[in-house]
Amino acid sequence: MFNGFASKSPTVDAEFAGQKAKPFRSLGDTNVFPHRKSIIFDFTESILIDSPPNAAWEHLANIEQWWLPSNPEHIRIEVRSSDEPIGVGTEVVFEERVAGIEGQAKGIITRWIPRIEVTWEGTAVYRYIGFGFRVREGVSWRIESLGETSKRTAQVWSEFPPSVIRRCLEWYLTTFLNVVERDREHAPYELAYLKSTIEDND
Repeated sequence: MFNGFASKSPTVDAEFAGQKAKPFRSLGDTNVFPHRKSIIFDFTESILIDSPPNAAWEHLANIEQWWLPSNPEHIRIEVRSSDEPIGVGTEVVFEERVAGIEGQAKGIITRWIPRIEVTWEGTAVYRYIGFGFRVREGVSWRIESLGETSKRTAQVWSEFPPSVIRRCLEWYLTTFLNVVERDREHAPYELAYLKSTIEDND
């Protein structure tokens, strides 16, 4: 997913320090408002790519090339550089809009299995009508070999740290701004873009 730079001094929000990376869930899972977990959403999307898995991985690993043009709501991305290879601990910062709300996310790679899977987890700060709020976010990209073709899967999740105020905000965002469905449109959009560019370059 990322392109060859690593940082060994990651910064992760203190509210989530010490939490482990989430397991990759089965395709089609959607988990909205489970009790006592404060999760806004947790879903997976996938697409078949007419290209071998190695080629699909090489493209995925170059995030600074594909991420920005893969969705019109993407604004900026930065892979914090050093001389060490890409891997667990690499820091990535990006800005995007979700349901029309602009935010900045900062996090690290928490799982890196070459040619198979990469997971990024971090904290995002969004601003809406002058009010700022913070959420925990993550995405896992997985590539499955199907011989000369491959399947690419994205799991995306988002959650608030538990508190009464933030649960009220969570309810407002999902009820009135429809952030769950509008954010779910992100992953298929990006997967379709990646499928097109990978197959065109293969």
